[in-house]
Order: sequence, then C-alpha cells, then structure tokens
Amino acid sequence: MIQIPTSLRKKFVTLAFSLMFVSGMYAQGLRPSAPSELFRSTEGRFRMSAIEEVGDTLVPPGLASSCGDTVTVYLPSGTGAWGYISGNNQYGDKQKAQKFTYASFANTLISEVWVFFAEAKGPGNSAVKVNVYSATTGGAPATLLGSSSTLTKSQLQLSPTSLVPTIFPFTQSPTLTGADFFLSVDLSAAYAAADTIGIFSTRNNCGTDAWEQFSDDTWFAMNDGTNSWGLNLNLDILGIVKVTTGVDASMGWEGIALGSIQLNGHTATLSYDQSTAEPVEMAMYSINGERISKWTEQPGAAQSSYDHGPLPAGVYIWTIANSRGQIGLKWIKP
Repeated sequence: MIQIPTSLRKKFVTLAFSLMFVSGMYAQGLRPSAPSELFRSTEGRFRMSAIEEVGDTLVPPGLASSCGDTVTVYLPSGTGAWGYISGNNQYGDKQKAQKFTYASFANTLISEVWVFFAEAKGPGNSAVKVNVYSATTGGAPATLLGSSSTLTKSQLQLSPTSLVPTIFPFTQSPTLTGADFFLSVDLSAAYAAADTIGIFSTRNNCGTDAWEQFSDDTWFAMNDGTNSWGLNLNLDILGIVKVTTGVDASMGWEGIALGSIQLNGHTATLSYDQSTAEPVEMAMYSINGERISKWTEQPGAAQSSYDHGPLPAGVYIWTIANSRGQIGLKWIKP
C-alpha cells in the first residue's frame, strides 16, 4: 500500500495489488467487464499541457471538460489479470492511442506529444515512444506519419502529488494529413523487459475515441463493448502542434487566436482575439500543474496582463478558456 499524506494538493487513492507476468500466447477478443480503478484524483488538476510559443495545444474533449478534473487508471479484472487497461496487460496490447478531430490542418506539424503516466514499474528499462497515425474512413488508425524520439521507462515522469507530463519530442516533425489523426503510445517493448506501464485517463463516460492495438496488430476502440472494454474515456495524451497562424474557429472548438506573450518589466501581456463576444477565463499554472492565479477578462478585451514579479524564474503555462474550450501558451520567466 502506498501511503500519501492527505494534506497534499493532489490525492490519489491506491489499492494494494500484485502483478503476474504471463508468457506465451496472449488472449484476444472480449475483455472482462467491470474493471476497477487503481488511482483517482478528485481535486482540480492541470488540464492543459504547456505549448511552444509558436504552437497550439490539442486536447481531447473529455480532458477539457469539467469531468476531466478527475483522472484515473483502470485495472483489468479476471483470473490472471495484471497491468492496466490504458497500458500493457495480460492481453499483450501493444499501443494505446487517442484520436483527435480538428477541422483544418493545412501546414500543421506535430512537434511534441505530452503523456501523463500513472505508473511505470518492473525490473527492466523498456523503450517507449509515441507514434502519429492518420485515420481510415472508418475511424481507425491507418498510415504511420512519424515516430517520436525513444525514451526509457526510467525517463517517464511520475509524481504522487501532481500530474507531470513526459515530453516526447520529434527529430523530424510529422505532417498531419487530415482532420482526424491519432497520437499513440507504443508500449510493445515492455513485455520482453517485464515492465508494466499505465497512462492516466478520464473516468468512464468522460470523453471518447481512445483506441488500442491488440497483440495481433488489430485496432479496436475502447468503447467497443464486444471486442474491447466498453469504456468511453480520453487518454491523458496531448499534442503540441506548429501552425502558420494562431488557433481560430476553423480548427475546432474555441474560436480563439493567440499572439505571443510579451514581457515588460514585471508585466507579462498576452494578446488574443476570439470569434464571439464573451468573457474569457485566464489562469496561470506552474509546470507541475499547480494553479497560481485565476482571473477573468470581459468581452471585447484584446489583451490580458499579469504581474509575474512574485514568481521565481522558471517555466509557466498561461491558459485562456471560453465556453467552448481552452488553449494555452508556455513561457519562460528569466
């Protein structure tokens, strides 16, 4: 049993369990029903990834909604069960993928992918990478567009008190070819190393379009109740893209275009524009997901200023949200 002080900002409920590694053929087909939750965070959490100042963040819809404030990782059930539904397990699942849908992606590159891991344990130090896929007309992963740099299990970021992203950069950024695409975490090397790795997800019925690749390389949506788990959730996987212009209404849900963050003394100023006249909620986060400040700008405002004088030097995330979604920028205070 892992003991976490209740005074910590992020609280995880953990259950004692044992892991059994199996060899030989992995089972395919129907997954057991009624999986149990291993971790749960019930307080407000860091819902946005940091992004480069020249890019924008792509967030699955479940993670950008209020139900996404709670994260978990599900355990498979049944005799001989081990591992994670959103990770490797007794079925030999190779990849866990999140589907993204945005209306327009002309000249768009994936520069980084941020993955929030719940657990990484075992005697080995297996290789992990992220793959980017296009989508078939039926919605499944199709052509491999590119792969990130490879990290090892020991390089995956874990924290008992906050959601810390593991950043997978690309040596050559893949170009997205359509409105639908997948960001997929490749965990296939974990089996030979006897490692067990799990990715945080939303709870059931918060988001959708999480997919998995079976040991025989076939793909199934996790909400497939016949072949997969029958779970509607989003994986905590965020994409960092480079675009020729800021995010706007043609790219999906928020209708916000952002300028860069300008520093003048102790004042940081973010310019922005949105397609509808409504208040926008601003927030400042530390790199570990702690919200430092929150404020609101009224309709018609074209910029927002923040006094960063009290903040120590480091990396921060400035988010902006309206009724339809949330985006953000990463900036470095010298």
